Amino acid sequence: MNIDLIEETSYERDGYEIIVRVLYDHDINPETDGDWATPEIIEAWKRDEWFYVGVQVRAVCYGALLAEDSLWGIPYGGDFSDNVLETASEIESWASFGDQIKVQVNKLIEQLEKVTA
Repeated sequence: MNIDLIEETSYERDGYEIIVRVLYDHDINPETDGDWATPEIIEAWKRDEWFYVGVQVRAVCYGALLAEDSLWGIPYGGDFSDNVLETASEIESWASFGDQIKVQVNKLIEQLEKVTA
């Protein structure tokens, strides 16, 4: 997959650093992927007025990656909403994302207990 970083931001949530990356998605084309795009929307895409992105969300604690998930094929720019933090919040709220964090935190606790025992 050929991707380029468009923007990156981070914030704190429940003691973890949440890193949100918006990445250009070169692998999707509105002419061939799906049937939702009108000829006008496809022409705007060809003029680079909008494009597809992926939103990647990572939870990090003291440099350790606790969880990571992403969603791809999101229209971005032009008449489409540029607010990808909504998508990031969706990803962050997925049950599997929270479960990944809990599993990794428990592993870290076990490792710390072994080291300090």
